[in-house]
Amino acid sequence: MTAHRSFLKLIATVTAVAALAIAGCSSSGTPVAPVPEPSPTLHPTATPHPSSTPSPTATPSPTPTSAVAACAANSSACDAPYMPGPDVSPYPLQSSKHLYVAVYTFGDTYANGGFLVFNEPLTASSTPLLVSNARTGPYFGLAVDAEGQLFATPSQSQNIDVYSAPLTASSAPLFTLPALIETVLTFDASNDLVAEGEFAGGCFRIFPPPFTSTSGPAHFYAGTARALAISGHRFFVGQTPYEIVVDPPYTSTTSNVVLLGVDPDEGIWAQVVDSAGNLIVASKSLLVYPQSSIVGYSASPTVTATLPAPPTGSIQGLVSMGYDAQGHLIMTSVSCIATNGTFSCQSSLFVYDMPLTNSSVPIMTMHFPGEQLGQIVAGP
Repeated sequence: MTAHRSFLKLIATVTAVAALAIAGCSSSGTPVAPVPEPSPTLHPTATPHPSSTPSPTATPSPTPTSAVAACAANSSACDAPYMPGPDVSPYPLQSSKHLYVAVYTFGDTYANGGFLVFNEPLTASSTPLLVSNARTGPYFGLAVDAEGQLFATPSQSQNIDVYSAPLTASSAPLFTLPALIETVLTFDASNDLVAEGEFAGGCFRIFPPPFTSTSGPAHFYAGTARALAISGHRFFVGQTPYEIVVDPPYTSTTSNVVLLGVDPDEGIWAQVVDSAGNLIVASKSLLVYPQSSIVGYSASPTVTATLPAPPTGSIQGLVSMGYDAQGHLIMTSVSCIATNGTFSCQSSLFVYDMPLTNSSVPIMTMHFPGEQLGQIVAGP
């Protein structure tokens, strides 16, 4: 299980009673029932840091085309070969006007979970708009497809909700896709939706476009589900201290590489690929590995940057990494302090200039008392 979700599950174990039935990729689970916590402050506090020059934005690309059809829904052939369709243009960052943050909560300020929506560019004085949604319960996974639609995974539902963006207070899902209890969502170069299933026996589900209410996933099984990052069609599956590389048709491991620099106790919290194809890994430090180095037996980082320390006496887990419309790297983290068996938590949002260097520090930090944030994505 991914380190950051092991962290969240530890909290859930103390604050909730859960029953899960797991039997591989075709299994189903009973969601965790959250226990409310006292309501904290309604708005985040923001701390400005010295500014630096934003990274250049990307150039728009042509309209995407659909990829090949997938295998039928609920297929048990988790190791069936899958070849992606032709590459398409991702939704361009510079066209993004909002930053969407999933709210993964056990009952506090945003009692039903949902989304925080920020106007771009993000500043130290930015305040989020909580967007209501038709589905009750918290969200964890978020991704935007090449058409600008928002895909979200309710943490207590076996569905992936698909929204038209931009979101409004009255937005409701256009339709849902069948899922197990998926968490992290990512798109590959063919606009295939890849859903990493935490409780699905290590199953990754691939949904090819076009997306409709009758879309079915194509499965592949790539060992125990861990932190996932995608570069083109190459999957990086973080399993401390190894990085498993999987290429199409996703039936076997391409390579299994030890990532030097990953803290054996902290593990791999989250990872993402930058615009140059480098793999950025969050462990006890922020590590950068050129993709060309992730071969053979081991790989050494070319950049090791310090991560902000958690509050004194707390345990911390980095949850997600993504980019805003200016190309900044944004990370969400959760830190919790246990008092008499009850966890008191807050989330933080760290903004970094790109490219990362050994001396990189956040140019801005925002704190969300009482909240637990999930994935973050820029979109319409």
